[in-house]
Amino acid sequence: MNNKGFTLQELLFFISLFMMILVVCVVVIDSNIAKFNVTHIEPNQIKEDVDIESEDKTVSVIDTTIDQYKILLEKMASTAKIYITTNYTGKTDRIIIKTSKLVEDEYMEELVDPIDNTIKCRGYIVYDGYNVYTPYLNCGNNFKSDNYNETFE
Repeated sequence: MNNKGFTLQELLFFISLFMMILVVCVVVIDSNIAKFNVTHIEPNQIKEDVDIESEDKTVSVIDTTIDQYKILLEKMASTAKIYITTNYTGKTDRIIIKTSKLVEDEYMEELVDPIDNTIKCRGYIVYDGYNVYTPYLNCGNNFKSDNYNETFE
């Protein structure tokens, strides 16, 4: 009889061993990805169009304005994270959380445009199920996130 090669039992053992190692690797990689993707803000979500006579003043005003909108976006993402961890247990799929719901449930105060306090901002946060929170903000004509979808308001 030919004794070259593996028996069926040996082959099944190595395949099952390989599958167990693969499962452990996927779980470890998934948990590490979740640790490092706490918030996600696209750099192109922030418009940079403020006109002032002097170029030096324009740069500082743009930086300040951008920082103020970044703060609002980060506040939205961190509040959504608290909301998700409080109200959902276990693994969740993609969720869209309206800022109006966060205000209604008293997780945050109503968002106001940092340039014009009379304008109330609207928005939503998309949670992808893997600990990535992407905020979208609309503050009238002063600021609107790229890819903002008004049907999610």
